[in-house]
Amino acid sequence: MFFLEGYIKLALQETGLECSNRVAQNMPVGWYWVVLVFLAAVGGVIGSFLNVVIYRLPAGRSIIWPGSHCPGCGHPIRWYDNLPVLSWFLLRGRCRDCRMRISWRYPAVEAVTMGLFVVLGCWELMGGGHLPNRPLRLGSTILWAPYTGQELAALYAYHLMLCCTLLAAGLIEHDHPRIGGGVWVRLFWPTWVWGLAAPWIWPTVHPIPAFGPGPEGWPGRLLGLLDAGVGLAGGIAVGFLWTLMEAGCTRSAWNRFRNPGFWIPKVGSAGLVGMYLGWQAGLAVGLVGGLLWSLSGLVSRGLARHPADSSQTQQFSPVPFSLWLGLGSFLWILFWSRWIDRSKGLF
Repeated sequence: MFFLEGYIKLALQETGLECSNRVAQNMPVGWYWVVLVFLAAVGGVIGSFLNVVIYRLPAGRSIIWPGSHCPGCGHPIRWYDNLPVLSWFLLRGRCRDCRMRISWRYPAVEAVTMGLFVVLGCWELMGGGHLPNRPLRLGSTILWAPYTGQELAALYAYHLMLCCTLLAAGLIEHDHPRIGGGVWVRLFWPTWVWGLAAPWIWPTVHPIPAFGPGPEGWPGRLLGLLDAGVGLAGGIAVGFLWTLMEAGCTRSAWNRFRNPGFWIPKVGSAGLVGMYLGWQAGLAVGLVGGLLWSLSGLVSRGLARHPADSSQTQQFSPVPFSLWLGLGSFLWILFWSRWIDRSKGLF
């Protein structure tokens, strides 16, 4: 037994995997807070960019040029008026030049994105996410190796890409429930490409592999790509299931089904959850999130004064499907290990 333990430690040291599972273990407290403030600042900038995507992408405008400007007077926004969250409060929610009211949702999106960066940074990047040791095949021997600092950073960036995309998708779906499919393709394609490329580069971005350590002789990159592919297929299946359910609720929805903008938001967002978090999350988050989405839609329709097939009805649920998936994905990232440990006693 002691010989086996010594062999495992020696093998991990030779492969460079014997390291701390927590990046901040030896970091001074002062630097810990500096890193968190930096992550919050970066999150605010990304949140400001998401506002641009949410506003311009459905309008068919470039998300890069021109720079940020007031939609009322067209005046370019000064850099000190474009500070995430803070500038909105300093300007009291109005443009400095024309005094046009600025929606509260702009700082809200920035604040939510800042929260994502900080919470996931504390949980995954700084604290290791309480991840279990991952299976590592060395020849015919399976070892259980801790995550390295680089792998935790890759996992952190990987999950942020998913959460930010679902946040933008949910708000676009809320504002434009009948928008064309081309907008959704433009929104999703960078996340789809990165969702398949990252597991090839860092196979460990999937803490719950679809195939365990895999067959002997299979490269880890191929297993990471297969994990993403299997998760994508499972998520798409769940998204298509909920799309059919919505189509069956109203007669008009069957006509809308021929529009790609009707089914791409659900199929695409659910597929992203499976691709990024694994087929297990694709099924769990997709089914539970879809159930909450459908229940909220049925309740809102029951309370509405107009019938379900009225032309005034623009969306099935007041809370879009993508936002439910975003919330479920965030909770899965934080608590998936506890949920799986508790579910072992049920099977």
